[in-house]
Amino acid sequence: MTYKTIALARILCPDANIPSTTALATLNLAEGRELGLSRGANVVMPNLTPVAYRADYEIYPAKACIRETAEECQGCLNHRIAAIGRKVGTGKGGRRKELSRRRRFCDIVRQ
Repeated sequence: MTYKTIALARILCPDANIPSTTALATLNLAEGRELGLSRGANVVMPNLTPVAYRADYEIYPAKACIRETAEECQGCLNHRIAAIGRKVGTGKGGRRKELSRRRRFCDIVRQ
């Protein structure tokens, strides 16, 4: 259901930043984030919290990547993203300024 929601959100809001989260990786350690990206997500957030403090911020049981350092997480994400034929962006990120018709619809729906 989550992947279907990501795909629908991408269709309805093509300019939105839609994350492929660690929760997806926790549900499917082998390819959770990759499936999120392949179904419309366009943002992956590395875990930068120092390892010594991560257990204090474990918001759900068996959270993925809880023992990796920030550097290990970045390397792992780079490899995983490359493995699905994508590349990590180097730009500032964010949304485009121009308003498409669909984006205006998404802004109205959010209100």
